[in-house]
Amino acid sequence: MSKILDKIIEINTKWAEQEPEHSQFPVHKGGSIHQRDRLREVAELALETYEGDILEIGCHVGLTTKIFAELAKKHGRKVVVVDPWDGRQEGNQTVYEQFVENTSEYADIIEVNRMGSQEPQAVEKIKQGNFAFCWIDGLHTPYACKSDIEACTGQHGIQAVDDLSWSSGGALKELFYIMAAKNGYEQHYDTRCREGYYVTGNEDKED
Repeated sequence: MSKILDKIIEINTKWAEQEPEHSQFPVHKGGSIHQRDRLREVAELALETYEGDILEIGCHVGLTTKIFAELAKKHGRKVVVVDPWDGRQEGNQTVYEQFVENTSEYADIIEVNRMGSQEPQAVEKIKQGNFAFCWIDGLHTPYACKSDIEACTGQHGIQAVDDLSWSSGGALKELFYIMAAKNGYEQHYDTRCREGYYVTGNEDKED
């Protein structure tokens, strides 16, 4: 196990212990109360450890984007976002306008790609980038999630995949483990949380 994975587990455990019982919330909210706290710490760990920017697939109104942008600015990086805001799931023009307003302070370091993440142009954009941290929170279907994970293959850093705790009847959680094994990634998923993590960079490995 790498030191990086050890640190991810430490961060997750600290915040997972503070997550209320999932039964207290709608199914898609379980494990999300301290999610942005975890993401802030893990994304900063990635920026401190690896070269590259932050990728966010699926942004909604930009509350998580703003956290990523704050970290990116601190470390001299940028945030690349991919979201069509086209009516699928919760995104539309009104939501996009909220995103722009919420992230306006960091507009100079946020690159917005208003397109679906499965579109060839988006996949090529992701593959050509260099990302220390990838946040995969796009369409909540096994096909879309698999496509997003595959697009991020080859990145040297940390990746996080959202909505494992509830989406598609457990299919995303199963896919998370399958893709980890296929790509040889170290992985961690605490069932008290909504998201799981991959370590895709192999530096800092211990015997």
